Amino acid sequence: MSLDSHGTVKERAEAALEDDFLRQAVRFTTERLRAGRRQAAEEHGNWEAWRERGRQIRLHTIAHLDYYLNLFAENARANGAQVHFARTAEEAVRIVQEIARRVQAKTVVKSKSMVTEELHLNQALKEIGVKAIETDLGEYIIQLAGEAPSHIIIPAIHKNKGQIAELLSEEAGERLPPDTKVLAGFARKRLREEFLGADIGMTGCNFAVAETGSICIFENEGNARMVSTVPKVQITLMGMERIVPSWADLEVMATLLPRSATGQKLTVYLSGISGPRRPEDADGPEELHIVIVDNGRSNQLGDPEFQELLNCIRCGACLNVCPVYRHIGGHAYGSTYSGPIGAVLTPALKANVAEWDDIANASSLCGACWEACPVKIPLHDMLVFLRRRKAESPHRDMAEAAAMKAYGLMMAKPGRLSAALKLARFGQRFAGRDGEIRARIGPLGGWIKHRALPMVPNESFRDRWKTLHTGEAKPLDPAVEERLRAVLAERAGGGHAAGAAADGLAAQAGVQPAAHGQTPDPAQTQDHAQAHAVTRAESPEPSPMPDDQRAMLGHIAAKLGRPPRTAPAGRAHRGAPDFWRAFALPPEERRERFAANFQAAGGHVASVPDLHAASRYIAEQAAARGASRLLMQDAPELAGLKLDSAMPDACISVWNRDPDTDWIAEAAGADAGIVLADYAAAYTGTVALLSSGERGRSVSLLPPVLFIVLPADRLRTRLGEIFAGFDEGGRSAMPAGVHLVSGPSRSADIENDLTIGVHGPGDVHVIIVG
Repeated sequence: MSLDSHGTVKERAEAALEDDFLRQAVRFTTERLRAGRRQAAEEHGNWEAWRERGRQIRLHTIAHLDYYLNLFAENARANGAQVHFARTAEEAVRIVQEIARRVQAKTVVKSKSMVTEELHLNQALKEIGVKAIETDLGEYIIQLAGEAPSHIIIPAIHKNKGQIAELLSEEAGERLPPDTKVLAGFARKRLREEFLGADIGMTGCNFAVAETGSICIFENEGNARMVSTVPKVQITLMGMERIVPSWADLEVMATLLPRSATGQKLTVYLSGISGPRRPEDADGPEELHIVIVDNGRSNQLGDPEFQELLNCIRCGACLNVCPVYRHIGGHAYGSTYSGPIGAVLTPALKANVAEWDDIANASSLCGACWEACPVKIPLHDMLVFLRRRKAESPHRDMAEAAAMKAYGLMMAKPGRLSAALKLARFGQRFAGRDGEIRARIGPLGGWIKHRALPMVPNESFRDRWKTLHTGEAKPLDPAVEERLRAVLAERAGGGHAAGAAADGLAAQAGVQPAAHGQTPDPAQTQDHAQAHAVTRAESPEPSPMPDDQRAMLGHIAAKLGRPPRTAPAGRAHRGAPDFWRAFALPPEERRERFAANFQAAGGHVASVPDLHAASRYIAEQAAARGASRLLMQDAPELAGLKLDSAMPDACISVWNRDPDTDWIAEAAGADAGIVLADYAAAYTGTVALLSSGERGRSVSLLPPVLFIVLPADRLRTRLGEIFAGFDEGGRSAMPAGVHLVSGPSRSADIENDLTIGVHGPGDVHVIIVG
């Protein structure tokens, strides 16, 4: 459900402050997420260098957005996807409705997508007789409640177990206890039925990779994998800014996003989808539609004060550190996006400062959001810019304008200020006592309601200064003087906005400046002559450009002030910092690090000398779990397990051997799946599974127990080593599905209580062979 605002943010905040559970839940959750982010950043190390690299990748991409969108669209179409461009919410809704009508859809299963919330898409589908079902556990709960998400990462943060039990009991038709395991189990069972029967699967997009035409989705529950695997039609809604040039750049985002959002090294699942299923595949969507949405995002392009807003990667870190959000929660903001990012993004998308200025005022301007942001968006500066624009607009508050004018006149002359202070000292006698003013007078009433205002002292600093013996004035410290001159120069050039504009020009030239207020990392200040050149992506044969694409890309280029689809001349930085690319663990340490990380995420790891020992391990573990129906990928390495001999009483099927079998249904009925790993990354405890006709993605998704056979020589140190193969192979070498798995399916959407096994397997074993 989408949220429509009622009243002002002040009125909604007052209601939130009366909800004790909400305040406690929001405070507990945000503190947990904030602590997780801080710990993850410290453990990873060099966090400022990573933030700066992420910022530079985003600056470069947005500065050449039309070029990378065009490259992505061409490659996605070459992969078999259908790409649509929508300038407005109405256009995006119309495209989705037309697809639903054409395939005669009755139900749509959705994974988490803020863009669909932004578009009010569930209601739009209902209007044409299509039922939209949220499948993220938190989103499902609040859909049943008829509410909107209150946090970008944990949507049902404001619901307790008792409330959730009542909602799910009504859906179940029986009384369910307020027990996390029981509630999550019901949701898994009910939504599994919806997955298997849905006509369309709908996803968001965390990032799109331009050079291979891939869409990438980060998640923990497995519902996004379900939505993009089981239904025959998939629709992905993508904000036009959610793009990176290459898989090397995605490694940086995969380092920043999970750590900033939840404190994880990597989400349980990272899926890269490069087109619909191939002709030989037995699962995956037969149609893949990608809808690239503007809906006000282009308002920020070319605006030196707000273009960096498009750098946002939707991690929610700014919400978790914001003192305002932590007290009032997300619904008080009255829009799809809450917290500091919502306070800036909502008026920017709507281009309606008059309507949304109260959100910009819901901030202490402390700068904690900028410090937490993984790509260094100066949200605190942008909030000031919004306030200034409101003050300069015809919609400004006339009383406030008169007060500011009077204040300016008073401060213009020392004599006026002195007279005003004397008047204040006289007047405060009637409003205060014991050094504090507590009388709620005029515009001070709201502020004094929760705190005391100190009384004006009998002697002002200016009066004291006249009597102080200061002695001989000392010269200003040179370092301090230099900093002051830099600040004055920045203000003269338009503040941080000027810096942002300069950064944009530098990005176009291939030279990336240091971040505002930060010391650049040595790996990022290499001589430009040694900088990485832009990798020319494998480009498919050009085809006539659709009108919707031509119009949007032309609009973007005009906003950026250059001819459409102008290729960047070069890039100073591509992918991870140099120090990270040089990082490698010895083989035995890779094995130990992988096992420690995968087990920390709730998985199991066994090291065995050969396939015979692997077969014995699978047989023992399957018997212990009562798993008698096993589904195995059709890979030569797995055939070497000889499970028929090790498990003579088990029913073992091999994926896609019989073209007449419904293999998705077969996977849904299996007790365990057995798959072969293509690669693994020790540093994050992640296994990479590449789909093909013989190696269906459903085998690692639908059964409740999963065994992953990992040859030891496929174990790498970093994700970037795996991603490098995708960049080198190019678009034509990409499988339809790349799925990174870092443990069992999980969720903490029910009152922050972690539950394992939500939609994907809850019992996952990696068997390292050799």
